[in-house]
Amino acid sequence: MPAQDSQMMQFLGIMVTISLIPMAVVLVYMIRKGLKTGSQLQGGRTVTCPETGDEVTVEVDAKHAGYTAAYDSEEVRLTDCTRWPEKAGCRQDCVGEIKHEAAK
Repeated sequence: MPAQDSQMMQFLGIMVTISLIPMAVVLVYMIRKGLKTGSQLQGGRTVTCPETGDEVTVEVDAKHAGYTAAYDSEEVRLTDCTRWPEKAGCRQDCVGEIKHEAAK
């Protein structure tokens, strides 16, 4: 019986390893995608405010964009804008322009 137990343990070890490889590949893909998106959107940028038509400087929440991109649901939101705090809580429609730039 000990030989059968040893073979069973060896078989289970192989099955666990085979199961972990695809999960590791997916995890690496998600991390790379998140880091790439976050780094692309990091820093301030000038966009056209859809409300006023004026150029404004905005800061993207790069960590949030990277995290959501890793899960294939990239959500871009702002952390700062030159129109804030007076216009804080705006609809952040300028985000569409940022997403368009990042896609190039």
